[in-house]
Amino acid sequence: MYNILKKWNIDAPEDCGSGMRYLSDNNPDKVFALDELPLTVSGENNDKYAQFELIFQVAKRNKQLLKKFVLKEDKYINVFTKLWLYNKFYASAYLCDYLRGDSKYRKYYKDLQLRVGESGLLEVTDKIELDYLVRINTREIANVSFYCEEYELIIVSSFGEYFLVYFNDLSHFDKVKSIAESEGLFLR
Repeated sequence: MYNILKKWNIDAPEDCGSGMRYLSDNNPDKVFALDELPLTVSGENNDKYAQFELIFQVAKRNKQLLKKFVLKEDKYINVFTKLWLYNKFYASAYLCDYLRGDSKYRKYYKDLQLRVGESGLLEVTDKIELDYLVRINTREIANVSFYCEEYELIIVSSFGEYFLVYFNDLSHFDKVKSIAESEGLFLR
């Protein structure tokens, strides 16, 4: 992600941890949440939110919850697919070591890492691969960052629950908002 920020003349220190945290702290008016909720849930309602949120590791043990989780996940996949159709699309992924994950995902992840270029980014040209990258992200198997070249977006997961979207160029905000809304999601 730091190469992209340099390209945009954003001088984020590489030791600051998450580049998105730096962007959120220094350009909060350009960072939005892509979520299934239209508003942020306040801390006083956190116990309600805990009952609402779907975490894959919990949902996979219950057929009904898993079905709901997959429906939510499919909405995100559809948004990413539409963004992918209009952009050169890149991704970088870092395996979440604290999760065991499905062995098929781990093997595929290792294959992806071999294809990552010098920039640390993988150009995503295959729809199945895009679906996979969104799935390993929402299922918290890996942290995936996405970069949409034409719309000048960086999209990262926030613990698999929602995504943070950084707009280097806010002129694309309405397009992305329309795409999210077409899938029943919100850009807030």
